[in-house]
Amino acid sequence: MAMTKDEIREELRGCFSAYVTKNLRDGIILGGRLSVLEKEAALAKIGAEEFADLVREEMQKPMRRMEAQPAIHPVVPLVLVEGVGDETH
Repeated sequence: MAMTKDEIREELRGCFSAYVTKNLRDGIILGGRLSVLEKEAALAKIGAEEFADLVREEMQKPMRRMEAQPAIHPVVPLVLVEGVGDETH
C-alpha cells in the first residue's frame, strides 16, 4: 500500500531532523578541534592569520571532494535530483 502524504511528510521530517542534528553535532566537534589546534598554533608561535591560511588550505581538499560528488552529498538541492522538482515527471 502506498504511503499517504502525511506519512511521507513525517518521514521527511525525520530525515531532515536527523541530518540537522548530525550536522550540528559534527559542527560542535569540528569547532572544538579547531579551538584546540588554534591554541596549539599560538604555542608554536604561528600567528592568527597564518593559522587561518592553514585552515583554508586544508579545507579546500574536502570541499572539492564534496563538490565533485553532488549526487551523493546530502545538501544537494532537491531540484538537482532526477525527477524531484521537475514538473515534467
